[in-house]
Amino acid sequence: MLIPDARVVFAGDLFWRNMLPNLVDASTNPWIATLETLATNAGYVFVPGHGDVGTVQDVTAFREYLVTLRALVSDARAQGKTGAPLTQTVLPALSGKYGQWEGFTYLAEPNILQMDEEMSGRKRIPAAQPMK
Repeated sequence: MLIPDARVVFAGDLFWRNMLPNLVDASTNPWIATLETLATNAGYVFVPGHGDVGTVQDVTAFREYLVTLRALVSDARAQGKTGAPLTQTVLPALSGKYGQWEGFTYLAEPNILQMDEEMSGRKRIPAAQPMK
C-alpha cells in the first residue's frame, strides 16, 4: 500500500529488510520486477513484512539479493549441478555478500534449492485468484 501524502509504502512480504526471505511458494521474476517498481519511490519510508523500516536503498539491496541468487543458481545449473553440489557451489558466493543478513544460516540453503526448483519448473507456486 502506497501512501503518497505520508511518503510511506507498506510493502508486506514483498520486502524483507536485511533478511533472507522464505521462497517456498515465491515466483521471483515478478517479485524482482515489483521491487524495481517500488524502488522508484525515492524518499519514501518502506515498512516491510519482516525486519526494520527501510529506505529505497534497502529495497534495492533486497532486490539485488533475489537477482544475485537467481544468477548464482542459474550459473551452477548451467554447469549441470543440482541438489547438494548446487548448494555447495552457490553458498560461498552468497555468504560473502549476504552472510550477515538475518536468517542466512536457516534460509540460504532452502533459498538455493527452492530457486533451483523454480528454474526447473518443479516448484509449486500458487496461482493468483481473480478478485470478485
